[in-house]
Amino acid sequence: MSRERLSLKFFAGVLLLIFLLLYYFTPYYSFLTNNMDKALMRLTLGLGGLLVLLDMVICNKRIPTLNVMSPLAIFFIYIVLNGLFLAEELKSIRRAVFLMALILIIVNVSFSRQFWINCLRGFTVFSSAMAFFSLVNLSLNVMMPTGYRELGLEGSGLEGVADFGNTIVAGMHYGMAFSAALFLYFTERSKKTLLLWCVLSIILSCYILLTFARTAWVACFLVFCVLSVFLYREENRVRYIAPVLSVVSVFVFFIYNYAGYEVSGRGLTRRDEIWANAWSKSLEHLWFGHGADSALEPLLISSGEIIHNTHSVYLEVIYNYGIVGLGLFLFLISYTLVTLFKARKLTEYGEVAVFWMATLIACIVVMLVELNELIHTPNMLWHWLWMPVAFSAFCAKKINSIATGSNLRDVKL
Repeated sequence: MSRERLSLKFFAGVLLLIFLLLYYFTPYYSFLTNNMDKALMRLTLGLGGLLVLLDMVICNKRIPTLNVMSPLAIFFIYIVLNGLFLAEELKSIRRAVFLMALILIIVNVSFSRQFWINCLRGFTVFSSAMAFFSLVNLSLNVMMPTGYRELGLEGSGLEGVADFGNTIVAGMHYGMAFSAALFLYFTERSKKTLLLWCVLSIILSCYILLTFARTAWVACFLVFCVLSVFLYREENRVRYIAPVLSVVSVFVFFIYNYAGYEVSGRGLTRRDEIWANAWSKSLEHLWFGHGADSALEPLLISSGEIIHNTHSVYLEVIYNYGIVGLGLFLFLISYTLVTLFKARKLTEYGEVAVFWMATLIACIVVMLVELNELIHTPNMLWHWLWMPVAFSAFCAKKINSIATGSNLRDVKL
């Protein structure tokens, strides 16, 4: 391997690591403004992507994503064309380029399993510390909920520190860490460290429960189901007893006490009005949509609130990119899911593939009723959707290399 190729891929990997640190840690606390954080993320991804492309030019190498994951390439080509011909601005194209840079780096820089594990460990410990601080600080300041759905948690009680401003956003952010903690609990080989991931999972679950965000609850429950099924090992069966009993107990308690209120009392929380409005507006340009980044007209719903988004990623895709865009999007996530399912058998990356498969399955369900801004600067969908897509493209490359018998010689960090 040439020194130029090694150094280019190595520095692209370092830039991606910096991006991951910014993406996962700055929502909890940052010395910079939000715009500066986003600018740094774009800078690291952009430079990393350029280094990978330069490496390909030097080595006269084709982009592997086009070979092993054509649905991804087709979807992004459609997004770019939609932005060129239908959008009033080119923001969507620029954002799509940064997403493609993320995928390009992950596919071409062969991060080891240990790299991914260490990233999840660091993120879990930090997020758990923030959740614990938030719970303690809110308790000391008498700001904790005193009853069901009273004062749902959305911050830490300290401005600028783990302050998300919205219960759903808070629940989904901590849901990322809860997913990582569960994964580490189920895959940990050291009995001493196993207790740590158990305790951190409990801390995170306490905060998530007290957000009273149903979407976060559903996401975490689905992640738990997928991880517990696909990571089950007969030799580790004892460690499944406590979490399974805990989840079943909480679920039964919730069904007995609050399910009736959630279904008949809160119901869809006016989302049916929002969806009907979004669908009627989508009919105006059904096939190709209104164009990328087209904003849905503000809607005044019966509760008196003014809503600015569709509260459904799938409806957002129809509104912006049309039925054609939705078809390509569904094809992409289906292909991604199948690829990750196959990748679970990879010797080195199988368990990590299961983690991203779990987050993707949770995302597929949550996107029915929540989340927005599919093609955007780094937001929650980058973790729940685009990171699984990127890792599946990497796994597709590995699977393809095994099938063809080729020898991949990538830089490992």
